[in-house]
Amino acid sequence: MAAICAAAMQLMNGDRLTAGNPGTAEIVAVSWNFFDGLPEEKRAFFHTARRKYFSRTEILWLQGDAPISVFYVQEGKVSISQYSDLGKEVVFFIHNNGALIGLPDAMANKPRVASAISLTESIVYEIGRKEFYAFIAKYPELTERTSIQLHGTINFILAQLLSALSDSAEIRLKKLLGRLYARELLHMQPGRVPDLISIDIPLNQLAGSIGISRQMISQLLSRMQKEGLLSKSIHKISLLKPEHFLSYLEVTTTLTHH
Repeated sequence: MAAICAAAMQLMNGDRLTAGNPGTAEIVAVSWNFFDGLPEEKRAFFHTARRKYFSRTEILWLQGDAPISVFYVQEGKVSISQYSDLGKEVVFFIHNNGALIGLPDAMANKPRVASAISLTESIVYEIGRKEFYAFIAKYPELTERTSIQLHGTINFILAQLLSALSDSAEIRLKKLLGRLYARELLHMQPGRVPDLISIDIPLNQLAGSIGISRQMISQLLSRMQKEGLLSKSIHKISLLKPEHFLSYLEVTTTLTHH
């Protein structure tokens, strides 16, 4: 387990990304803690923003809404997804603790291009778009991090498009499970990592994240279960051989920040 934790830390180095340091294009947009290493700025943000609670499946905003605010996820999971004209859901991001979300639409001041839905009981802080501008103007480090996050989001989407064009559905699923597993590890207390870590995510969200049907995702998971790679229940997936899934993340694209 110690070796697996070390591998996950290396793969998820985008979680502590700062200007000038390389990150991984597949991971940075969903795992980076915006206020990491900045306790003073974080306290000031909590004092300025409004604390809100969202239950599972509750909507933070809908596709087409005006981008009146930015959100910081203190606790929980939030998906960013879009519905096509045919009603098919495509999941772009699954954000965890520490994520700043809703930023691209707010910066562009354009209607939301996707919806945000709480996947768990979540605690978030909301700040108005203009309030956010005024807030980051007081802290040069946050202004720089905002630019880095936007850059990382673009690279993440490009990496996902490349993966969709070049990887099979099975490999895309294994990459996603590896990312989710590594992210769960990073949010656990050192020395308190259990032997088995469960990933809590509905099958439709998992399917939407890699652009396949729920039926196909069930077939792939069942096959992996028979191979002894994982175990699954209604909303939880446990990786029995996490190193297998993490190995698919070893080849990553490096981001260069200017």
